[in-house]
Amino acid sequence: MGFALQFWVSNEYIDDSSEGTICIDRASVIVSYCTAYTDPMAMCQNATVQLSGAGTASITPAMVDGGSTADCGIQSLSVSPNTFTCGDLGPNRVTLTVTDVNGNMNSCMATVTVEDNRSTYDQLSFEHHSELRSGAVQRSDDLHRTNRH
Repeated sequence: MGFALQFWVSNEYIDDSSEGTICIDRASVIVSYCTAYTDPMAMCQNATVQLSGAGTASITPAMVDGGSTADCGIQSLSVSPNTFTCGDLGPNRVTLTVTDVNGNMNSCMATVTVEDNRSTYDQLSFEHHSELRSGAVQRSDDLHRTNRH
């Protein structure tokens, strides 16, 4: 909640000449003051991030801020957690915290979906089979390739 006060200062001068001119000088002073007794309004939006080639991703508060407001202005936004790895694939809950210029705080929750769209890789597996038939050993080797995507 903020308000502005406006003060008027006026001085009147009367000229004693025959025309009787009156001159009035006015000056105004505006004083602005903001005090907030209510917490800021934290508004979240969900986000999606991609892992880097190193297998990590990070977010900024702006990525999950959905238009947070504060009566006297926002001093800072923070988000936690803000870093992710391949162990965080899928949806993750994060907290956005909004702090106004008077130190009042509020928070909201958003979902950050971590995706891994790095280049595909193949998984190779090797199977060796031995079988005894009619007194002879038959061997076979199989190489299996599985695409990650």
